[in-house]
Amino acid sequence: MSAPKYPPSTSGLPRLQQSGLETYLRCGIRWALERETKHRHATVPMLVGSGVAGAAREDGRAKIVTGAGLTVGECVDVAVVEYETELETAEVPEPAAEVARGKDRVADAARCFAGESSPRIKQLVAVESPIVALVEGQFELAGTPDVIDADGVGELKTGQPWTQERVDRSRQLTLYGLLRQARHGEFPRRVWVESLSETRRGWSAERLWSSRAPEDYAALIYTVQRAAQAMAAGVTLPAPEGAWWCSAKWCPFWGRGCPAVPHDRR
Repeated sequence: MSAPKYPPSTSGLPRLQQSGLETYLRCGIRWALERETKHRHATVPMLVGSGVAGAAREDGRAKIVTGAGLTVGECVDVAVVEYETELETAEVPEPAAEVARGKDRVADAARCFAGESSPRIKQLVAVESPIVALVEGQFELAGTPDVIDADGVGELKTGQPWTQERVDRSRQLTLYGLLRQARHGEFPRRVWVESLSETRRGWSAERLWSSRAPEDYAALIYTVQRAAQAMAAGVTLPAPEGAWWCSAKWCPFWGRGCPAVPHDRR
């Protein structure tokens, strides 16, 4: 049995993890299904994202230890192995041919990361370090930022291209700002997303910067308070109409257990 990712709570307060919180705020039904199912479900885009995240993690750790990141070939190798490892532990709805093609896609994405994104990731303080922050008298927040650097905190995102507005509004980045303050004693001066996306011409990467003010942290805490109350009450609303993540490509429960998907669209 593997060791717990986060240390046990000593506050006696409820603990909310960033990944579960974000899933709930996007789609309460998916949050509930993930809690109910024992077997992990994933889609090929999710596996590609996991593969690139694995390459980024090992690249960052190498920079902290040696001062230099992985080579392009090493990034590709790590990403493909991570893809295959995740595939072994998940149930994937796509046809076998699409799953096999995913290995080529994750390799191409890793090359893009190594060539475009990795050189921009500098002055690292921590890489994928689990952190728990106490919001006194209310709850604990737990999360694992991709990157904490000397200037702030950042996340690698693979999939739908991020926009500046989306980065400015990202609750995840705000939450990670709280976690950075809890672990390192100061809020980030800047936050950023490294957005990797796939087009007909191949993969490309873009760095999008933002910042957070005290009002952003106050709004996040209010949102978490309301979400925690709704979770405790068993409220599980579906994703908003038109949400891109509510689709066969991005949700592993689409047509496979989700009661909010009409039968004629499965």
